[in-house]
Amino acid sequence: QKPRIWAEMASPREPEGGDVKIREIGKGWNGLDSGSFYSIMVYIGHLPDVLRCMRTCKNWSKNGQKPRIWAEMCDRLGWPPLGRTWFLQKFRDIKLFSRPGVIENTFEVGQPVMKLYCPTQIQLYSWRYGRKTAVNRNLITVAQTSSPLQVWDVGTKWCRTQHCTETENEDEDAKTEAKRGTTIPWTAVAISDSKVLFAESKTCNIVARDLSRSKNYTLGRHASTVTCLEMNSAGTLAVSGGYDKAVRVWDLKQLTQKCKFDVGSRMWAVGVHPDAPRVAAGTDDAIYVMNTENGKILTKIFPPKNETIMTVKFDPAQPDSFLFAGGYDKELRLWNYITGQCVQVFKGHTGVVFDCLPMANVLISCSRDKTTRIYDRHTGECVQELKGHDMDVKCCTYLKPDRIVTGGFDLKFNIW
Repeated sequence: QKPRIWAEMASPREPEGGDVKIREIGKGWNGLDSGSFYSIMVYIGHLPDVLRCMRTCKNWSKNGQKPRIWAEMCDRLGWPPLGRTWFLQKFRDIKLFSRPGVIENTFEVGQPVMKLYCPTQIQLYSWRYGRKTAVNRNLITVAQTSSPLQVWDVGTKWCRTQHCTETENEDEDAKTEAKRGTTIPWTAVAISDSKVLFAESKTCNIVARDLSRSKNYTLGRHASTVTCLEMNSAGTLAVSGGYDKAVRVWDLKQLTQKCKFDVGSRMWAVGVHPDAPRVAAGTDDAIYVMNTENGKILTKIFPPKNETIMTVKFDPAQPDSFLFAGGYDKELRLWNYITGQCVQVFKGHTGVVFDCLPMANVLISCSRDKTTRIYDRHTGECVQELKGHDMDVKCCTYLKPDRIVTGGFDLKFNIW
């Protein structure tokens, strides 16, 4: 029933050049409430078809029918915010990320890059110039295979080191060694504006560092090597997994373990819901979504190729229903984890997909094939391929307003 979407969008007045067959099919949809229609399409995973209709409206505008483009049609159907804001923002993002990617700067570090994080930009109002300015818009936090963290200003190429070796019960000798630059090897790390979480390589302890107090707190430990660790942006909830086949959820306010899930398989990727008490985990052959309040597993999804999942991220636009996952199948998939349906497939990589960054209208991914790809997340089309690394690309992030940062095993990170 995909053509019926076009028919519903075009009724009751058909723009010039419309398809007669589409008008005939759409007669059965004339009595359906537009809000219910949109909710149904989103729920069953036909949102790309709505976007396809948007592209059709754009073609009509090119033919000289500018007053009849998407915004006017959505006004008739009662979707003015969707019609104006979403349409304009989508094509603005696609136009931005479709431009040829050029390496602006390359920064060399001493170890492979495991995680990149851009702090939340702080905006100050300038009374002299009458506009807002972001004072930390060029800052990037780089986590390598061991401490310390490095905070780079990509504009001035200035670097500051943040040591994470001091613990809350250390004696004076240990603190002295920390000040001298002693490093701690870690197997996983997560970063937010207020905290840094890392898993120690030798002890498998999960350690939280409060950046405001410069103190470390040991939350607990896994029985074996920790492979993945994630934290929400507010720094209140974290999740970890590893070889011990257990997903552990940590309450960062109380600095304790909140709950534990045994899934029976090794963990390679975890994700945290931005608002709700939900976490996701990717194992050797399945994807789990769990509720941290009642300790129950909500959904278990088996990908079609039965390959290891290396990255799991909740959709920032609709985290209550959708998540992205990918790994050794060399593809990324958008899943409706409520129904278990695969909504979209993103193809193009020729190696393992290590990380992805879902945004409002685009999806950024990095892979073992030494490339970073940018997809139109609504259609699955690859709009840009970035080549500039000599080895695997491990992680990526977005530096507002128009830059992408990628890092990998070649001991450097690039600004695009």
